[in-house]
Amino acid sequence: MARKSKPRISDEEAARIALAEADEAKRALMTMSLEGIFHHKKILQPTLNFHNRLKKLWGLFSDKFYEPQEGEMKLAIEIVPGAALPPQRAFKEFVRWLGYTLQGRIEKFVVKGLGTIQGYIFTLFAVWNQYAGVVLSKEYRQQILAFFHSREFDDTSKLSTKSREKPIADVVDVAILILGILRDKKVFKTQRSRIDAIYATLICCLSSERIGALVESSSYRKSNEALTWGDHEFWALPNPAAPRRPRIALVLKPQLLKGFRYDDSKFKMFCLLAERADQRETDAMMYSLVSALKDDIFVGIKTADEIFFPEEPCTIAHKLTIKESAKTMLVFRKTVFEEGRYTTSDTLAMPYGMATRNLREVGLRLGFEDMLTWYCFRRCSANNLNASVSQSDRELLMGHTEESGIFSKAYQSRMSTVDLSAVLAGRHEENEVNTDIMKTIRGMSKTRDENAPISLNAAERMELFMDEELVEFRAEKAKLPSLIVAFSL
Repeated sequence: MARKSKPRISDEEAARIALAEADEAKRALMTMSLEGIFHHKKILQPTLNFHNRLKKLWGLFSDKFYEPQEGEMKLAIEIVPGAALPPQRAFKEFVRWLGYTLQGRIEKFVVKGLGTIQGYIFTLFAVWNQYAGVVLSKEYRQQILAFFHSREFDDTSKLSTKSREKPIADVVDVAILILGILRDKKVFKTQRSRIDAIYATLICCLSSERIGALVESSSYRKSNEALTWGDHEFWALPNPAAPRRPRIALVLKPQLLKGFRYDDSKFKMFCLLAERADQRETDAMMYSLVSALKDDIFVGIKTADEIFFPEEPCTIAHKLTIKESAKTMLVFRKTVFEEGRYTTSDTLAMPYGMATRNLREVGLRLGFEDMLTWYCFRRCSANNLNASVSQSDRELLMGHTEESGIFSKAYQSRMSTVDLSAVLAGRHEENEVNTDIMKTIRGMSKTRDENAPISLNAAERMELFMDEELVEFRAEKAKLPSLIVAFSL
């Protein structure tokens, strides 16, 4: 048996070795004095972006919209170490200001919920703690929240309580999309980009994985982090019925999970198996092997025949060996224009924006009334899992915690597919025809129209061109060159 443990050394010796092995810059950090330094807890980039947004709003309010009372100090514009805790009145007035300032997507004002105003309030509590070291007391926070839920607040800010529509794709929608991607001649510039789009779609549909774990996340732009071939395990298993035709399975291990991107202990694993011949278009493993063979990731394997029809019969389960150099290779890569033609980059990850734009455009050309997004497929998987597996398995695959309740808030379909007439009549057997009718109504392709226009006609373009506001904008734009020349003199 191989020995895995190492001889222990003393703590003093370990410390001296660490200092000796560190380079000069790191050694300086390891030995510098920490006296008087204000430390910030390390946070992830999406949270930092939200904090910066809140600090900017606070600075605008305190500088332009808050009037201190007589004898009261002016509010701190920047939330930094040493900034004084604002009086409770100021905090309440900031909440009121947010209510009539922030613009909504569904209606004029934003939604009154955890995702918007209420979420801003809780986050601002944390921002004062994080950047100024000021901990708000329980009584202070209670009064802020009490004001937010009071009639006085409602009289100034009638916030929306609506939620955006969350369309849910189904297997029919997925099949239509895959066929549309394969036939498309406008959106996808390379065959590899088609295969990647289909493979990513199927991963989202099958496992409910977020697209941000597969391509370069919009919250981590220019990170060049995405799913790699090292996150794949291709297995060959014995097939007693046909020893020279092993069963092939794919184990996927996405590690760029939301909230745990840099925690190596947090990941999930799931298996993707081959589909039947009559459902080959939705065979995720097939698309993964197409890309894998194109990237030449395997040791000693160049073709699909060498995997599915090996020279020697498969007698034990074994993994197909992936080259060390290929384990860090990105699976979903950016389409670039080089040397007069479109090609797939060898090193650049597919950006979230490009993946989303391609999906939206091909959905538009296929006649889908609702905009296709990656979360349509995640919701598809979420509802299928909810009907088929235990709650714990669903939470494992979706990356949710038991207490979050996010499934019912954001993923669960509001339309039931229960045959209520059968329930009333006491018919316990399932009527597949009735169930299919309800699922068809819930699906996204029910209103699909391939002949729907995807652009404005000449008259509509002219009407838009002559819009008064756009005419004014063009007039202002025409003045800019002369202004630039004047300022440069």
